[in-house]
Amino acid sequence: MNLINFYVPGKNTSLSFTGLSRNLGKRAYFDRKEMEEWEGKITDKVEKRNTPYAIVGSIPHEWVQKIPEANREVVIKELYTNLGEIFSDLRENKNVELASTKLNSALHKANILSEKENVSLHSFGSGRYGTAFILDENFKLLNPKNIAKLYNLFFKRQGGKYVFKLFHDVNTTNDYHGTYIEANKGMYWRKTIEEPARGQYVEGKTLNKTDSCKFYFADLKNGYMVENPAFMPPPKRPVLTELFGLIRRDEEKNPTINGYNYDYGGIEADFVLSKNKTARYVYKELCQTPANQRLEKWESIYNDKKACNYSDRLKGLACGINLIRKQICSPVIDDLFTKLAIHDDNAIKIALAGNLDCLPEESQIKWFKTLAKDADRYTKINLAHNLDSIGRACFDGSKEVQDFKPAKDCFNLLLDDDNKVRFYLAKQFTWLPKESVEGWYEVFIKNADNQLKTGLAVRLNCLPEGSRERWFKILAKDADDYNLKKALRERGLRCLPDEESWKRCKELLED
Repeated sequence: MNLINFYVPGKNTSLSFTGLSRNLGKRAYFDRKEMEEWEGKITDKVEKRNTPYAIVGSIPHEWVQKIPEANREVVIKELYTNLGEIFSDLRENKNVELASTKLNSALHKANILSEKENVSLHSFGSGRYGTAFILDENFKLLNPKNIAKLYNLFFKRQGGKYVFKLFHDVNTTNDYHGTYIEANKGMYWRKTIEEPARGQYVEGKTLNKTDSCKFYFADLKNGYMVENPAFMPPPKRPVLTELFGLIRRDEEKNPTINGYNYDYGGIEADFVLSKNKTARYVYKELCQTPANQRLEKWESIYNDKKACNYSDRLKGLACGINLIRKQICSPVIDDLFTKLAIHDDNAIKIALAGNLDCLPEESQIKWFKTLAKDADRYTKINLAHNLDSIGRACFDGSKEVQDFKPAKDCFNLLLDDDNKVRFYLAKQFTWLPKESVEGWYEVFIKNADNQLKTGLAVRLNCLPEGSRERWFKILAKDADDYNLKKALRERGLRCLPDEESWKRCKELLED
């Protein structure tokens, strides 16, 4: 018995019961706050639904085909209800065998399995945010120590299984992991990357295939998602995700099966490219153009003012500046900034802020101040991210007295109550005088979330030595966040001034 029939593009039946599926597939979000700016208070929407599930995506086409058409919608809704109960219970009781029994019952009832067919769940990986389970047919685990290798071999031999990812916390507010943000990345990947134009290659990477599992659906109310890691032969090349506005920040750590990444966590979305199809098209055009011809291509697109969606094309050009900076002299980049800045468009401003480090050193401060004026949250984040290029330019190690003023002045222009902006500003404490950093710790610690506290923990070395133990203790007090405790343990302890201070602080982290 083989539960999977290979996915056939264009024939997958869309049977989701939430209006979020379409929107979450159209754009990828930088963090939960941005998601709620576009979608409203998404958590409230999910909780207010009068169903025990909140589905993004749809069940596999091969499952749909086995359900009688006459009552298909009723059966699928009941299946979603049963799956939600099964995985919510599994999160609480950790009883995989019981979950397997209930899953068999649900799939039999839905007619997806015949009377003689059975499946089982096997846990094969658990991380900070969730546990992955294989939906398997009569697979016998021979050696738990070699489980990843065994599963890879099994997939290559058998050609397909499903992965259920069960999140430890249904409503985690982490910006890169969890049900909501990973469902968004999964839907966006499915709609935007799996089915682009075929036969296109850029710098040795293919654009028409995928190196991530096929995302089927996620239940936002019950905190799990379903993927298929082996619905086609192993990928020959990785996807150039930057063309679609996605950046894998922890790519080396991401787990794979049959060459496919089954984790949609840890992926950062570009503010502009992940929201605008025309901008992605222009960016891809520039990327596919030979490097020595990109400036000419850029100018050609800019000058074609009668082109459809011209304002969106400008956004793609603003993002594409980073593709041409190495092939042309820096002063020309200044001219490109000037051409784009005359257009009153916030997305262009955000993209230019992200490419600030493409400018010649003598122009960076001028443009920093220009873009910082009346900047929104996302422009400030990009500017803060690139503040180190100004710091490096002004920090000459051969001088006895360092000039901190330019970086300090730019830092002050970005001050904001937003914790994410402050998180990126905290990364730039290196370029401020040590005697001024503690004052910013006093400001930033007020109403700080765990991510900002983690950023402060990582930068304890920017404080004067005499202040580090005090701030270590403040950050360690009642710390229950994994990443915060890890930063204190791996980075904070390292910068304490003496062994006695180290011992006192280490005790605070012992469970």
